[in-house]
Amino acid sequence: MIRDIEVGPIWNQRDAETKCRDKARDLRAEWTGNWHTTAQGRQSVCSIRFRR
Repeated sequence: MIRDIEVGPIWNQRDAETKCRDKARDLRAEWTGNWHTTAQGRQSVCSIRFRR
């Protein structure tokens, strides 16, 4: 199952690689490599894959 998880603002790809990997590790899941901004300068989401 893949879910979009809010992580606060992401400023660029390098920032995404840090924030998304850290969030996935915290959730014992895996970052898919995808992310997008939902509120400019305020909120972004990382696509996180959870194992069943």
